[in-house]
Amino acid sequence: MVKRPMCLLCFLMVLSLGALELMGIPLIRGNPLPLNVQEQIEAHPGSMICGEVEQYENTEFSQSVYLKKTYLIHQSKKFPIENVRIFFKKEEDLKPGMRILVKGTLKRVEGPANPGGFDSQHFYACRHIYYFMKNAVLQKKTAVYSGYRQLLLEIKESCRQILKEAAGKDAPVFCAMTLGDKQELDPETQMRYQLAGIIHILAISGLHISILGMGLYNLLKKMGLGIWPAGIFSLGVMLQYGIMTGGSVSTMRAVTMFLIAMGARITGRIYD
Repeated sequence: MVKRPMCLLCFLMVLSLGALELMGIPLIRGNPLPLNVQEQIEAHPGSMICGEVEQYENTEFSQSVYLKKTYLIHQSKKFPIENVRIFFKKEEDLKPGMRILVKGTLKRVEGPANPGGFDSQHFYACRHIYYFMKNAVLQKKTAVYSGYRQLLLEIKESCRQILKEAAGKDAPVFCAMTLGDKQELDPETQMRYQLAGIIHILAISGLHISILGMGLYNLLKKMGLGIWPAGIFSLGVMLQYGIMTGGSVSTMRAVTMFLIAMGARITGRIYD
Protein backbone atom coordinates (compact mmCIF):
# COMPACT_ATOMS: atom_id res chain seq x y z
CA MET A 1 0.00 0.00 0.00
CA VAL A 2 2.98 2.29 0.55
CA LYS A 3 3.69 2.11 -3.18
CA ARG A 4 0.11 3.18 -3.90
CA PRO A 5 -0.30 6.59 -2.26
CA MET A 6 -3.88 7.12 -3.49
CA CYS A 7 -5.02 3.85 -1.86
CA LEU A 8 -3.25 4.84 1.35
CA LEU A 9 -4.87 8.29 1.25
CA CYS A 10 -8.36 6.81 0.76
CA PHE A 11 -7.76 4.33 3.58
CA LEU A 12 -6.69 7.11 5.95
CA MET A 13 -9.72 9.18 4.91
CA VAL A 14 -12.09 6.32 5.75
CA LEU A 15 -10.40 5.86 9.13
CA SER A 16 -10.69 9.59 9.82
CA LEU A 17 -14.42 9.63 9.00
CA GLY A 18 -14.97 6.63 11.26
CA ALA A 19 -13.03 8.25 14.10
CA LEU A 20 -14.99 11.50 13.78
CA GLU A 21 -18.24 9.52 13.75
CA LEU A 22 -17.27 7.82 17.03
CA MET A 23 -16.38 11.20 18.50
CA GLY A 24 -19.88 12.45 17.77
CA ILE A 25 -18.97 14.60 14.78
CA PRO A 26 -21.04 13.21 11.88
CA LEU A 27 -19.99 14.50 8.46
CA ILE A 28 -22.05 12.46 6.02
CA ARG A 29 -25.18 11.52 7.96
CA GLY A 30 -27.33 12.50 10.90
CA ASN A 31 -28.07 16.09 11.85
CA PRO A 32 -24.89 17.95 12.82
CA LEU A 33 -26.75 21.20 13.52
CA PRO A 34 -26.31 22.44 17.10
CA LEU A 35 -28.90 21.17 19.55
CA ASN A 36 -30.22 24.66 20.29
CA VAL A 37 -30.84 25.22 16.56
CA GLN A 38 -32.71 21.92 16.26
CA GLU A 39 -34.86 22.81 19.25
CA GLN A 40 -35.56 26.24 17.77
CA ILE A 41 -36.73 24.70 14.48
CA GLU A 42 -38.94 22.16 16.23
CA ALA A 43 -40.47 24.86 18.44
CA HIS A 44 -41.02 27.32 15.57
CA PRO A 45 -41.28 25.36 12.30
CA GLY A 46 -43.10 28.23 10.62
CA SER A 47 -40.39 30.85 11.06
CA MET A 48 -38.79 32.67 8.16
CA ILE A 49 -35.53 31.60 6.54
CA CYS A 50 -33.10 33.47 4.33
CA GLY A 51 -30.63 31.87 1.93
CA GLU A 52 -28.89 32.01 -1.42
CA VAL A 53 -30.45 30.24 -4.42
CA GLU A 54 -28.13 27.47 -5.59
CA GLN A 55 -30.36 25.80 -8.17
CA TYR A 56 -34.03 25.26 -8.92
CA GLU A 57 -36.27 22.77 -10.69
CA ASN A 58 -39.72 23.45 -12.11
CA THR A 59 -42.15 20.54 -11.96
CA GLU A 60 -45.78 20.17 -12.96
CA PHE A 61 -47.08 20.84 -9.46
CA SER A 62 -44.45 22.99 -7.71
CA GLN A 63 -41.09 24.69 -7.92
CA SER A 64 -38.23 23.13 -5.99
CA VAL A 65 -35.39 25.43 -4.93
CA TYR A 66 -32.13 24.54 -3.20
CA LEU A 67 -30.80 27.18 -0.80
CA LYS A 68 -27.29 27.41 0.63
CA LYS A 69 -25.83 29.61 3.38
CA THR A 70 -29.27 29.53 4.96
CA TYR A 71 -30.26 30.77 8.39
CA LEU A 72 -33.46 30.74 10.41
CA ILE A 73 -34.84 34.11 11.55
CA HIS A 74 -36.80 34.29 14.78
CA GLN A 75 -37.32 37.41 16.90
CA SER A 76 -34.48 39.25 15.14
CA LYS A 77 -32.10 36.37 15.88
CA LYS A 78 -30.33 34.31 13.20
CA PHE A 79 -29.64 30.57 13.48
CA PRO A 80 -27.47 28.97 10.73
CA ILE A 81 -29.09 25.81 9.28
CA GLU A 82 -26.74 25.14 6.32
CA ASN A 83 -28.68 24.08 3.18
CA VAL A 84 -32.45 23.72 2.76
CA ARG A 85 -34.66 22.47 -0.05
CA ILE A 86 -37.87 24.48 -0.35
CA PHE A 87 -41.06 23.91 -2.34
CA PHE A 88 -43.02 26.92 -3.62
CA LYS A 89 -46.75 26.75 -4.18
CA LYS A 90 -46.33 28.68 -7.43
CA GLU A 91 -43.45 29.29 -9.80
CA GLU A 92 -41.29 32.28 -8.88
CA ASP A 93 -38.86 34.21 -11.09
CA LEU A 94 -35.60 33.20 -9.40
CA LYS A 95 -31.99 32.99 -10.55
CA PRO A 96 -28.93 31.32 -8.98
CA GLY A 97 -27.06 33.63 -6.63
CA MET A 98 -30.14 35.56 -5.51
CA ARG A 99 -30.71 35.87 -1.76
CA ILE A 100 -34.34 35.31 -0.87
CA LEU A 101 -36.50 35.53 2.24
CA VAL A 102 -39.20 32.89 2.45
CA LYS A 103 -41.81 31.73 4.94
CA GLY A 104 -43.14 28.22 5.26
CA THR A 105 -43.10 25.02 7.30
CA LEU A 106 -39.74 23.43 8.06
CA LYS A 107 -39.72 19.66 8.35
CA ARG A 108 -36.86 17.26 9.04
CA VAL A 109 -35.86 15.04 6.10
CA GLU A 110 -37.27 11.60 6.88
CA GLY A 111 -35.43 8.29 6.73
CA PRO A 112 -36.52 5.20 4.77
CA ALA A 113 -40.14 4.17 5.28
CA ASN A 114 -39.31 0.47 4.82
CA PRO A 115 -36.19 -1.56 5.66
CA GLY A 116 -33.82 -1.55 2.72
CA GLY A 117 -35.65 1.34 1.07
CA PHE A 118 -34.11 4.52 -0.28
CA ASP A 119 -32.59 6.49 2.59
CA SER A 120 -33.43 10.06 1.62
CA GLN A 121 -32.15 11.35 4.97
CA HIS A 122 -28.66 9.98 4.29
CA PHE A 123 -28.82 11.08 0.64
CA TYR A 124 -29.59 14.70 1.50
CA ALA A 125 -27.21 14.70 4.46
CA CYS A 126 -24.38 14.17 1.96
CA ARG A 127 -25.41 17.55 0.52
CA HIS A 128 -25.73 19.05 4.01
CA ILE A 129 -29.50 19.30 3.66
CA TYR A 130 -31.36 18.30 6.82
CA TYR A 131 -34.68 20.12 6.43
CA PHE A 132 -37.32 20.72 3.76
CA MET A 133 -39.63 23.71 3.70
CA LYS A 134 -43.09 22.90 2.40
CA ASN A 135 -45.68 25.43 1.15
CA ALA A 136 -43.07 28.18 0.96
CA VAL A 137 -44.12 31.74 0.22
CA LEU A 138 -41.60 34.23 -1.16
CA GLN A 139 -41.32 37.41 0.91
CA LYS A 140 -38.37 39.25 -0.62
CA LYS A 141 -35.57 38.68 -3.12
CA THR A 142 -32.49 40.57 -4.25
CA ALA A 143 -31.91 41.78 -7.79
CA VAL A 144 -28.30 40.58 -7.81
CA TYR A 145 -27.64 37.07 -9.16
CA SER A 146 -24.84 34.93 -10.63
CA GLY A 147 -24.68 35.37 -14.41
CA TYR A 148 -22.29 32.43 -14.74
CA ARG A 149 -24.55 29.92 -12.97
CA GLN A 150 -27.59 31.29 -14.79
CA LEU A 151 -25.75 30.69 -18.08
CA LEU A 152 -25.12 27.06 -17.09
CA LEU A 153 -28.83 26.61 -16.36
CA GLU A 154 -29.76 28.12 -19.73
CA ILE A 155 -27.31 25.78 -21.50
CA LYS A 156 -28.82 22.83 -19.62
CA GLU A 157 -32.32 23.91 -20.65
CA SER A 158 -31.22 24.25 -24.29
CA CYS A 159 -29.74 20.74 -24.19
CA ARG A 160 -33.00 19.43 -22.70
CA GLN A 161 -35.03 20.95 -25.53
CA ILE A 162 -32.67 19.45 -28.13
CA LEU A 163 -33.03 16.01 -26.53
CA LYS A 164 -36.82 16.35 -26.48
CA GLU A 165 -36.90 17.12 -30.19
CA ALA A 166 -34.37 14.43 -31.13
CA ALA A 167 -35.36 11.55 -28.82
CA GLY A 168 -39.12 12.02 -28.60
CA LYS A 169 -40.71 9.74 -26.00
CA ASP A 170 -37.28 8.47 -24.90
CA ALA A 171 -36.11 12.01 -24.06
CA PRO A 172 -36.61 11.63 -20.26
CA VAL A 173 -34.18 8.70 -20.23
CA PHE A 174 -31.56 10.64 -22.20
CA CYS A 175 -32.05 13.69 -19.96
CA ALA A 176 -31.42 11.55 -16.89
CA MET A 177 -28.33 9.94 -18.43
CA THR A 178 -26.70 13.10 -19.78
CA LEU A 179 -28.11 16.03 -17.77
CA GLY A 180 -28.89 14.41 -14.41
CA ASP A 181 -32.50 15.56 -14.81
CA LYS A 182 -35.03 12.93 -13.68
CA GLN A 183 -38.04 15.16 -13.11
CA GLU A 184 -39.85 13.90 -16.24
CA LEU A 185 -38.76 10.27 -15.92
CA ASP A 186 -41.70 7.92 -15.53
CA PRO A 187 -41.67 5.90 -12.24
CA GLU A 188 -42.46 2.73 -14.18
CA THR A 189 -39.37 3.27 -16.35
CA GLN A 190 -37.22 3.73 -13.25
CA MET A 191 -38.63 0.51 -11.80
CA ARG A 192 -37.80 -1.40 -14.98
CA TYR A 193 -34.19 -0.20 -14.90
CA GLN A 194 -34.00 -1.07 -11.22
CA LEU A 195 -35.35 -4.59 -11.73
CA ALA A 196 -32.90 -5.09 -14.60
CA GLY A 197 -30.03 -4.09 -12.31
CA ILE A 198 -28.95 -1.15 -14.47
CA ILE A 199 -30.47 1.76 -12.53
CA HIS A 200 -26.97 3.23 -12.17
CA ILE A 201 -27.04 4.07 -15.88
CA LEU A 202 -29.60 6.80 -15.12
CA ALA A 203 -27.21 8.52 -12.69
CA ILE A 204 -24.23 10.46 -13.99
CA SER A 205 -21.19 8.59 -12.70
CA GLY A 206 -17.70 7.49 -13.71
CA LEU A 207 -18.95 5.72 -16.85
CA HIS A 208 -20.51 8.85 -18.30
CA ILE A 209 -17.68 11.18 -17.25
CA SER A 210 -14.95 8.92 -18.62
CA ILE A 211 -16.72 8.47 -21.97
CA LEU A 212 -17.40 12.19 -22.41
CA GLY A 213 -14.12 13.42 -20.97
CA MET A 214 -11.78 10.99 -22.71
CA GLY A 215 -13.80 11.28 -25.92
CA LEU A 216 -13.33 15.06 -25.89
CA TYR A 217 -9.65 14.69 -25.01
CA ASN A 218 -8.95 12.24 -27.85
CA LEU A 219 -10.96 14.36 -30.30
CA LEU A 220 -8.93 17.47 -29.46
CA LYS A 221 -5.68 15.56 -29.85
CA LYS A 222 -6.75 14.33 -33.30
CA MET A 223 -7.52 17.94 -34.21
CA GLY A 224 -3.89 18.80 -33.60
CA LEU A 225 -3.84 20.01 -30.00
CA GLY A 226 -1.05 18.77 -27.78
CA ILE A 227 -1.43 16.77 -24.59
CA TRP A 228 -1.39 19.82 -22.32
CA PRO A 229 -3.91 22.03 -24.20
CA ALA A 230 -6.26 19.10 -24.87
CA GLY A 231 -6.02 17.86 -21.29
CA ILE A 232 -6.53 21.25 -19.65
CA PHE A 233 -9.46 22.10 -21.93
CA SER A 234 -11.07 18.71 -21.20
CA LEU A 235 -10.58 19.21 -17.47
CA GLY A 236 -12.29 22.61 -17.61
CA VAL A 237 -15.21 21.39 -19.70
CA MET A 238 -15.88 18.36 -17.48
CA LEU A 239 -15.73 20.46 -14.33
CA GLN A 240 -18.36 22.84 -15.75
CA TYR A 241 -20.39 19.83 -16.90
CA GLY A 242 -20.43 18.45 -13.35
CA ILE A 243 -21.64 21.78 -11.99
CA MET A 244 -24.24 22.17 -14.76
CA THR A 245 -25.78 18.73 -14.10
CA GLY A 246 -26.46 19.57 -10.46
CA GLY A 247 -23.20 18.71 -8.72
CA SER A 248 -24.53 15.52 -7.11
CA VAL A 249 -22.20 13.41 -4.97
CA SER A 250 -21.78 10.69 -7.62
CA THR A 251 -21.19 13.25 -10.38
CA MET A 252 -18.59 15.30 -8.52
CA ARG A 253 -16.87 12.13 -7.32
CA ALA A 254 -16.60 10.97 -10.93
CA VAL A 255 -15.39 14.41 -12.06
CA THR A 256 -12.76 14.43 -9.30
CA MET A 257 -11.46 11.00 -10.35
CA PHE A 258 -11.37 12.18 -13.96
CA LEU A 259 -9.39 15.26 -12.90
CA ILE A 260 -6.89 13.05 -11.07
CA ALA A 261 -6.55 10.64 -13.99
CA MET A 262 -6.23 13.41 -16.55
CA GLY A 263 -3.80 15.31 -14.35
CA ALA A 264 -1.62 12.21 -14.14
CA ARG A 265 -1.80 11.80 -17.91
CA ILE A 266 -0.87 15.35 -18.88
CA THR A 267 1.96 15.48 -16.33
CA GLY A 268 3.56 12.45 -17.91
CA ARG A 269 2.75 9.81 -15.29
CA ILE A 270 0.58 7.96 -17.80
CA TYR A 271 1.84 7.74 -21.39
CA ASP A 272 -0.30 7.54 -24.49
